[in-house]
Amino acid sequence: YYLDSAGKVAVLVKGQPLEAFTYSSSGPLGLWGPAQTANTCPGYFFLNANQKTALYATLTFDAVATTKWNATPGGDLTKLVAPTSSTFVACKRPTTSTKAGDYVLFLVTEGNVPVTLDSDDGDSIVGTSCVKTKIH
Repeated sequence: YYLDSAGKVAVLVKGQPLEAFTYSSSGPLGLWGPAQTANTCPGYFFLNANQKTALYATLTFDAVATTKWNATPGGDLTKLVAPTSSTFVACKRPTTSTKAGDYVLFLVTEGNVPVTLDSDDGDSIVGTSCVKTKIH
């Protein structure tokens, strides 16, 4: 599975998408794809962590970078500003969902996976449908 975006929401997809990333050891993580427009460049946007509760953050791709990441080749993707974390969960969308992307990504910032996680595109996802993962 590969990191991609479904609208603004970070998801995992089968097969490698055609997007390219820009990254550094202490800055924004950018994605070049067919969706949004930022910096007057069609299709360029940034991965951001949006803290929902003390336990988790949603991941979205936005026109403006608000999150700093440590994204180095061969290392785990890590959110740098408190609360820091490199623990991601891939959560299966409900069978009733019509939204793109089989798995929605979240960042767990404290403790275990919550009982319920709410995605930024409106799905309420049961924590038991999630598996912990790393992004390299």
